Amino acid sequence: MRYLTLLLFFFCVSCLSPLDQARRDYTQALTEQHTALIAFQSWDRAHQFILIHQAASKSQAKEKLTTYRKKRLELQTQIATWLKQEDESVDVLLSLDQETAAVEKAKQEKAQVATLKQAITIFEQQQEKETSR
Repeated sequence: MRYLTLLLFFFCVSCLSPLDQARRDYTQALTEQHTALIAFQSWDRAHQFILIHQAASKSQAKEKLTTYRKKRLELQTQIATWLKQEDESVDVLLSLDQETAAVEKAKQEKAQVATLKQAITIFEQQQEKETSR
């Protein structure tokens, strides 16, 4: 009986449509994106505290924070652009019955999340190098 149940389960999973898989992939990509953005927010806050503590004076701390925040604004602008594009992708993915287009949108979202994570990582590494100088 257990063998039959297990076999039935695997059969059902293998019968999922490409649209179902695309929605699952898209949901996973959004979760990864959310996790990356939360991690960046935590890193950003800690990094700003480091800049403040490394400064010799209040005016130097303000100067370091202003410089850092200008650089961070570029990344935030890029993130905002990606999130605006994502809204359009979600609408298409949820409304389309065309499996091919939905699968393509899910692939694009996964690639975009990878690019977002890479951009955040590069930004953090650059800032840490500058901080350690």
